[in-house]
Amino acid sequence: MLVMMPEDSLTRPSPFRLTLAPDDFFASVEHEEALSRLWYLAEQRAPVGVLSGISGTGKTFLLHVLARELSQVGVEAILLDATSLDRHELLWRIVEALGLGPDVEDSPLWLWSRLTDFLEGQKSTGQRLAFMIDHCQTLDPAAAHVLRRLLSLSVGCESNVTWIFAIGRSEEHAFLSWLEESSGLKIDLPIWSSARCDEFLRWRLARSEYSLPIFTKAAVDRLYTRSRGIPLEICRLADLALLAGSAEGRELIGAETIDCVAQELIRDRESSRPGTVVFD
Repeated sequence: MLVMMPEDSLTRPSPFRLTLAPDDFFASVEHEEALSRLWYLAEQRAPVGVLSGISGTGKTFLLHVLARELSQVGVEAILLDATSLDRHELLWRIVEALGLGPDVEDSPLWLWSRLTDFLEGQKSTGQRLAFMIDHCQTLDPAAAHVLRRLLSLSVGCESNVTWIFAIGRSEEHAFLSWLEESSGLKIDLPIWSSARCDEFLRWRLARSEYSLPIFTKAAVDRLYTRSRGIPLEICRLADLALLAGSAEGRELIGAETIDCVAQELIRDRESSRPGTVVFD
């Protein structure tokens, strides 16, 4: 049976909106396993862990969910976006995030002194801290020195701090290969299978007020093919397809609509600069 989309669908929030709202987290088998392993790291007070995966697999979203859940059980959680930071900026931002009150003119020597004192003090408090640094692959290569020293300090003083580094897997992050090799636990987020893509679409639509079905079987298959199984791309394509289908008054969204919005997305990317990543 064909089911019409609601008349007000153009003005309602899309079930595929790109947000970091905790309720929008789809606990796929892959993401649930990664979340559990990150939990284990913080629980065991392990000094370092690495979360990797190609852009769009959900690393950023997963870190936000982890931060929320750790905070609920009394573990302090800090999430820092390291996008394109250089060596000094990264160190300064870490000290700032820890609430140590750095000044814009403070020297690296002072910043390291404050950070070292903090880690030593953290050891005696018993308070667990998970410090997550996202988008490490975009750092200036010289910033790798900061990460090396952080690990050296944390391991040396046996503090209660767990450092979690999220790295978008690509050839450009080769300068961080040592980090993955020295990590106590490396977690890799894979792309989804076609079955997982279908499961995700059904879950998101079931949580909205849209009547099912919305996408034909051919459209779901095309969504998976066009997105290459990357969650971020699935959301983008489904969101655009839903908008296009609503505007045209379609009862069901077919494969041809997916192809049209995919081509539109390609043209937009070729004519614009990359935007802020919200679901990496």
